[in-house]
Amino acid sequence: MLERVKKGTLHSYADISSVIWNDSVLVYKCLSAKGIQDYRGEVLAYLEEWNRLTEQPLTFFVGTIQDEIKNYPAAYRHCMWLMRNVKTGMGGQTVFFYDYVTEYLQSRTPLTEQQQIFGAFSSRMPLAFTQEYLILLCQLIRSNFNLIEASRNLYIHKNTLTNKLNRIRQELNLNPYGSAGDRSLMTALYGFLAQKNKDSSKN
Repeated sequence: MLERVKKGTLHSYADISSVIWNDSVLVYKCLSAKGIQDYRGEVLAYLEEWNRLTEQPLTFFVGTIQDEIKNYPAAYRHCMWLMRNVKTGMGGQTVFFYDYVTEYLQSRTPLTEQQQIFGAFSSRMPLAFTQEYLILLCQLIRSNFNLIEASRNLYIHKNTLTNKLNRIRQELNLNPYGSAGDRSLMTALYGFLAQKNKDSSKN
């Protein structure tokens, strides 16, 4: 399939591509001069050629934009981070690294440092409250805090989600819709709790 894509109209001579493992393909895509402004559009148009050539849904992980070849390994590492940390279901998705910058940067911060930042919050959160927080915030973050989209993904009514969110807001005295700082804090707290939950499940 890679050879067929190489013959497509959107695969240029400047693109670098290779099959790596488990039928995975790595592509360093050369963007146009306006690539920074509309890199998503260019990438999605290119990936559409891949979708037309397969009978099964593919998952694409899009790393960072680099303007020097010496930094290409960083883009590769960012793709690998997406593969390890972002759940994609059965395929048919395109995941952009720049949608997960906060999560990535937080993953690079030692858990001990995060504990010192968020410990006062997490120590006062009962287990049931923490679990509900993780479930709700996961979908709220993914939907850019759109209540309708988040409630649809959670398979609950919007009013039910609103009531659950109000309980969280009252308990933590944080309002993600009234303060950008509160939204940032709740997002970072979610990342910390998710990492703690992930680490405890390994033990």
